[in-house]
Parts: sequence; C-alpha cells; structure tokens
Amino acid sequence: MSDYQFSIRRDGSAQLDSYDGSDPDIVIPADYNGHPVKTIADNAFSWHPSVRNVRIPDSVTALGEAAFSWCESLQSISIPDSVRTIGEWCFIGCSSLKRITLPGSIRKINYSTFQSCTSLQTIDLPDSINFIGPEAFSECRSLHSVCLPKSLITLGDSAFTACESLTEISIPDKLSELGSNVFSGCSSLSTFIISPDHPVFSELNGALVNHKDRSLVFYPLFLKAHEYTVPDSIQTIE
Repeated sequence: MSDYQFSIRRDGSAQLDSYDGSDPDIVIPADYNGHPVKTIADNAFSWHPSVRNVRIPDSVTALGEAAFSWCESLQSISIPDSVRTIGEWCFIGCSSLKRITLPGSIRKINYSTFQSCTSLQTIDLPDSINFIGPEAFSECRSLHSVCLPKSLITLGDSAFTACESLTEISIPDKLSELGSNVFSGCSSLSTFIISPDHPVFSELNGALVNHKDRSLVFYPLFLKAHEYTVPDSIQTIE
C-alpha cells in the first residue's frame, strides 16, 4: 500500500490523497489502517501517465475535483453505488475513456466533469440525475447518442458543445432550463426526440423551439436546406 498516500479526516474516515505507483490496473483499498476509505481527494490521480483501469471500493462516497483529470491512458473505471458526489473536472481530458456508467446515487453532473473525453462514445445516465452543469460533456467528439435522464431539469451552458458525432438527443419532459450554446458545434446533430406534450420545448421543421418563450433555440448544422423561414410564432432567435 506504499504507492498510496492517505490522510485521516475528522470523522475518522480515510482519504486517498495520491497514487504514486506505476501499475496500470488499480484496485483502490477499502480501508487504511482500520479506517474506511470514503474520499478520493482533489487531483489524487491527476495527470497520472499509466493508470488504465480503476476499481473504486463501495466504501467511497465522494470523488474530488479533478480527481482523475488528464489521465490520458484511463480506459475504464468502476464507480460503485456508494458514490454520491463527483467533483468538477473529475474526468476532464481522459482521452482514452470510451464508456462510463454512473450509479443511481448521483444527482448532479458538475462543471466540465467529462470535458474533452474525446474517445467517449456512450454514457449511461441514471434517472436520478436532475442537473447537468456547464461544459459537462463539451468536446466529447466521439459521443454519438445521449438519452438524457427523465428526471433532468437543468442542462447548463455549452453542455454538449463540439460533440461532433452526436446525431440525436432525447429531451425529457421535466427539462425546463436550457443554457446557452448547449449544442453549438454539434455538426452531426439532426434529430430531437421530444414528447408532443412537452411543456416547454418542441421540434419545429427540424429546429429546437422553446414554445413557452416563443424562441428559436437551435437550428441543426446537419440540416443543409438553402433557406429557412422563421415561423411567425417565434419572437426571439437565441
């Protein structure tokens, strides 16, 4: 366990502060000298050159800010249901990560959590999530489809900016707050799947419309029509 550096928190639990080893396949210990490991500290694995596969024990409840940031060799990580909090920038720049499954204990995806995960193709978002923060998935250039959770209320600014492979996205009925530039640079996006009874959003001639505010939110780059007539019902072009 000498490759791991721990500290003891006030509540008697242990925090994993850093990993200095060279083993690409890591199973994080569940306890340290009899103290349960509950937290992975900010930047604990940041910029580690060789970490490839990580298994987190079910004693852990929180992943700190930038905990695995810029681990460019990271291919897979197992996050248990015990984890309730994932910090900002936690997986930013993990360019080899192709898929990740988040546990149902997660309520919020923070700012830039998965930004620049350029190999990420799919992500399983549990229905427990009600908030996706700004730039959460920006520059995930291989992400081709996303099913937003039914519980989602807020989608932050630039959440999916420059997701060049994203072809369709489902807008859940509870989504009422959509930030600016959410789909900017999504050059393959052509389809919005929206319930006809959605209280806020609808699809109108291929474009995403906020019919509650009478605004045109996004016209897909993939639609290559030579002309487009803005409907008379629209008062604002975002």
